[in-house]
Amino acid sequence: MDLLKLQNALAETFGDNNVKPYKKGFRVIVDYNNMPYCIVLRVENERFVMDRDAVDSDQADYEDAYKKAYKMFIVNKDKFNEYIDL
Repeated sequence: MDLLKLQNALAETFGDNNVKPYKKGFRVIVDYNNMPYCIVLRVENERFVMDRDAVDSDQADYEDAYKKAYKMFIVNKDKFNEYIDL
């Protein structure tokens, strides 16, 4: 698994400042209604899986921000097919 290639693809999709390496994978910041929400991409069996962030998940618009991130992965699926289970 080429983590640098994946990080570059994430940065292209979400912006350089919105992708941070994390001990379990990456944390991705998604802007929704002028608020930043964090989505976690964690490693599971050599694949990345989207997960909700424990800190942000109780916020009012979090589910919509999560759906926005998921849609962004689908729109850009050619960049992520080998890494992320959608």
